[in-house]
Amino acid sequence: MSSDFDEGSFPKARGWLLAFSSLVIALWFFGADLKAVSLLGTQIEFKRNTEHVWFIAFVINAYLLLRFYQQRPGVSYLGTKEYKDYYANYMRNIMLWINRSSIESEVLERGKGGIPAVSKHGVSKCVIVAAECKRSTNPSEKRRYIRGMKDVLVVHAYCVVTHGQSDEISATVTYQVDRDCPYWLICLCVWLSIVKLWIKTSYATEYLLPYAWSTFAAVVCLRCWFAV
Repeated sequence: MSSDFDEGSFPKARGWLLAFSSLVIALWFFGADLKAVSLLGTQIEFKRNTEHVWFIAFVINAYLLLRFYQQRPGVSYLGTKEYKDYYANYMRNIMLWINRSSIESEVLERGKGGIPAVSKHGVSKCVIVAAECKRSTNPSEKRRYIRGMKDVLVVHAYCVVTHGQSDEISATVTYQVDRDCPYWLICLCVWLSIVKLWIKTSYATEYLLPYAWSTFAAVVCLRCWFAV
């Protein structure tokens, strides 16, 4: 098949599918009588096999859905920068929310050894400087969404200690704290990122909506056919 034929065929296939499916749904919703139609101002009334009109509509809808599937380009947004940014933000924020208490406790505990004279009588506070999720290789990992990889939250934070009487402030060096990301959270962040991608980009309306809309139209056709 030549490139000239393929060019623009996907938008046409999508347009025909959405148009026909919308027409079927509208006819069903408004209770139109498919036994008689008007073509170029001429009234045409069906006399035979009228009980199979909705089945014919189902066949046409199925054909248009097949053409849409055949012409659909191999497009995936899961490798795009947008998806990776959504995933990293969800993972970082949720991991920080879940592990903030343990991270602060670890930093404060390590800070006591850094400035023991002040921390003995002062008030300690953990200050998080930076946090990011890093992915590394892990050949032993076989699960679907993280196969061969490992996600870790890397936090850099230091401990600030204020002396109770003199208001003297001391700060420790910056410590690195790591937390492994659980698989259930990886799955959650993957699907949160996918849904956000569907909403923020045209992926859902161009590639997913026609499937859902034509499937609904097919259900309508079969329901009306069986009802007849």
